[in-house]
Amino acid sequence: MNKKSTIIISILSVIIICLIGALFYLNNYYIKQIDYIFKTSKEKEYTCTFTKTYMVSNIWTVDTKEEIPGLSYIIVKQFQIDDVITLIIPTELKDKLETGKYYEFTYTFTGKKQNIKTMEDINNYLQLANNNEEFRINIDAKETDKQGLEQIQEDICLPYN
Repeated sequence: MNKKSTIIISILSVIIICLIGALFYLNNYYIKQIDYIFKTSKEKEYTCTFTKTYMVSNIWTVDTKEEIPGLSYIIVKQFQIDDVITLIIPTELKDKLETGKYYEFTYTFTGKKQNIKTMEDINNYLQLANNNEEFRINIDAKETDKQGLEQIQEDICLPYN
């Protein structure tokens, strides 16, 4: 081979190596972009529902400055648990409840991931961010006649486990 063909082959080899490197880079870049878009849309579409059965022990009427507009407090008791629990619920839901009756409380989370693992976390979230558009907690209650072990006690669903 002469000197010109060696130079041409060397230049073409460098160009091919550069093109292959650019293709790998772009492929990796676009895969990361697609993963980000998929993850972001998945976070926005996150929905989770769980139900717990409680007996309403007391419907708390608070007439202080600390009352949260649109939210009310109730005291509930769970089967085979000695302690009572304070729940924060929408005021319109409170008006449908009666003390001494059992209700299945269904919680639905919608939106981006939040660090909610306990009922206390739910109460804290409702107190601090009840107007958050990126994450919503919907609470519904229906009366039940289920007693004892028949009652529903689902775990709080945790996003992205």
